[in-house]
Amino acid sequence: MATTVNVVAAVYYHSTYGGIEEEQNENAKTLNTCQNNLKDKEFRLNELSARLNTQQSRESEFADQFVEVREGAESLEQEVTRLRTDKQILQSRIGVVEKELEEQKSKVSVQTEDIASLFRQNKKLKDDLNDCEDEN
Repeated sequence: MATTVNVVAAVYYHSTYGGIEEEQNENAKTLNTCQNNLKDKEFRLNELSARLNTQQSRESEFADQFVEVREGAESLEQEVTRLRTDKQILQSRIGVVEKELEEQKSKVSVQTEDIASLFRQNKKLKDDLNDCEDEN
């Protein structure tokens, strides 16, 4: 009789709770699968987040370097422009100074001729004076 009661109880249990237990086991498997998928996705998300942070850091460094290089290039371009302007001014001054030099050379040449002429006149006058003194 105890065996019959056990059999009846087992049959009753399986008929009443068997479907629930199978459903619970299926739900547990599904839950485990979902948890595994979630862990995998979290891992991938963390990995992608780390890659993104690294890439953003590199891009930020590149942007900073680009700005530095660009500012340096602009500064150099301004310096080149300033130096070219200075060069043009200096070349213009050189032209003016060379023209003044030629004018001064011309004046010196004329004055040298005048001095030579005055020396010749002076010598002639001395000679004339000596001649006059000799006659007297």
